[in-house]
Amino acid sequence: FGFVVGPCINASGRLDTAKRALELFFEQDEAKAAQTANELVVLNEERKALTIQGVEKAVAFCEESGCYKDDVLVIYLPDVHESIAGIIAGRIREKYHKPAFVLTKTEDAVKGSGRSIEDYSMYDQMCKCQDLFIRFGGHPMAAGLSLVKENVDILRRRLNDACTLTEDDMTPVMRIEGILDFKDITIECAKELETLAPFGKENPSPLFASTKVRCRKVSLMGKNRDMMRMVFTDKNGTSMDGVSFDGFEKFKDAVEKRFDEENCSLIFKAMPVDIEMDILYNISVNRFNGRENLQLNIKDMRFEWMK
Repeated sequence: FGFVVGPCINASGRLDTAKRALELFFEQDEAKAAQTANELVVLNEERKALTIQGVEKAVAFCEESGCYKDDVLVIYLPDVHESIAGIIAGRIREKYHKPAFVLTKTEDAVKGSGRSIEDYSMYDQMCKCQDLFIRFGGHPMAAGLSLVKENVDILRRRLNDACTLTEDDMTPVMRIEGILDFKDITIECAKELETLAPFGKENPSPLFASTKVRCRKVSLMGKNRDMMRMVFTDKNGTSMDGVSFDGFEKFKDAVEKRFDEENCSLIFKAMPVDIEMDILYNISVNRFNGRENLQLNIKDMRFEWMK
């Protein structure tokens, strides 16, 4: 529901009208409901494509303009659909671990959304610049705003001049429950952890680490071949399967810095490899076709040659 159904329902309100999702909930005819559901899937695919394009434009803007050096990122992308500005801001916040605003051109003004980090109250800082806005609102971690185009650069300057974030504040921190050997991770352990669900912001899924493990195999999966199924062994020779849904770019950048083009190609063709790394993960049970398998959901990784 969180990763498939929800985004499809959400896409109708972003790119068309939320009435289409509402019609699906009230539809009594199964064939018509299926048709509407398929239309929402198509809309969500369009939303995902627009988001990827928007993130690429935002990163290019940051790198080419040099604004990635700012403490608060204010990114003006006039051609981006205003309904996905917040999603793009969130991705940029994750990439640079800095507060990020993504603004886009509308018929009568510039509108946008912001996403923040833990030590920066976005709403409080915007209150100090409220004379620049047509309207604004939000909370410490996110905000929405509209303003005239002439105030975009002024907003960027004033937010950065007032920013008191330190280098430590802008260094991402992931808090773990402990460092484990693979022998300590069992299916019974994973099922016990599941009883702590549902997980979310106020109840995060327990995060663990294992150090100096060796990645032995990498298989790409997913429509865009940007998710990884991995096999690890630890210092005791114990093997463990893992999956990474959003770590492909980081892994790819790391191996390209260490290996030549030919070896990089072999790594992503599921050939045997031997890459030492530290990993952060959630412990989960993968259930498929009546089978239960222990699995690590990889949340971050650090490589021996990058420490």
